[in-house]
Amino acid sequence: MFLFHTLSQYVSRQSFLTVILLVLFPFASLAASWETLKTPHFYIHHDASDTRTARMISDKAEHIYSSIAADVGYAPTSKINVYLCPTLQCFHHKQPSQHKAPEWAVGLAYPALSRIVMRSAFSPQEGRHRIKPIEIFQHELAHIVLEQALAERGGAPRWLSEGFSMYHARQWTIHGQRTIEEVVLRKTFIPLSLLISSFPVDEQAARIAYAQSFSLVSFMLQEYGQTIFHKFIAHLREGMETNRALLSSAGITVKRLELEWHASLTKRYSWFSYLSNIGALWFVLSLVFILAYFVKRHKVRRLHQQWEEEEL
Repeated sequence: MFLFHTLSQYVSRQSFLTVILLVLFPFASLAASWETLKTPHFYIHHDASDTRTARMISDKAEHIYSSIAADVGYAPTSKINVYLCPTLQCFHHKQPSQHKAPEWAVGLAYPALSRIVMRSAFSPQEGRHRIKPIEIFQHELAHIVLEQALAERGGAPRWLSEGFSMYHARQWTIHGQRTIEEVVLRKTFIPLSLLISSFPVDEQAARIAYAQSFSLVSFMLQEYGQTIFHKFIAHLREGMETNRALLSSAGITVKRLELEWHASLTKRYSWFSYLSNIGALWFVLSLVFILAYFVKRHKVRRLHQQWEEEEL
């Protein structure tokens, strides 16, 4: 009886200790399974389940690094730590700030810490599209390089930082295209003056801000060329204010650039093209449904024929 009671106490205490350990060290098991891949400019930290993704990034990391550094005219002085997080819990844990990123975020850059934190997968419960790790890595690395290059002047304007990062990651999708199209037609542009230090927290407003930033930086590069863009970045690195840097490199002010960009988009998009695209989309969907109907009908007929043959 005593032995049983003592054993019961022992088991209870051990269970309680386990609970305490889980509460105090919720990431102990995760940290224990982590590995690190090293390249000349990166430490890529990953869970064992993300080995394939980590290797894919490490294989391309140096080429991506060279391309971005050449565009900015600056190379980071310290190695960059990249954390691949397989869960949302891990993603939050690796964020050094007490203020965590919105639930819809998939990657974060911390230029002052030379740190990238990114999701490597979504859980089935989140019901989101598949992660594109190379795109996320390119995007966040572009932030690191550009922001470190312009650290002495307080960093880049947010629209420039996001637009440049999206441009390098080639993150232009049909959704971004539709977002810009709707913004143009409804005249709901977010002024650049509101996108200097921060972006909206609301997901839909943030989508507009990201789409505008990508569109504007793309316009700059297409309209004025990479040489002018590089001069613009160089002037910013010298400590020039954004308006003066743009005036010195491209001969225009930020306001003038914004107006030219608006004008180019207005020429490109119209309600006719917007409705035509919607009409074309519904036409394609209708064809798909009709085709599916006839395929199903054909299968039903064949099934009935098989039943009739079996009855005979």
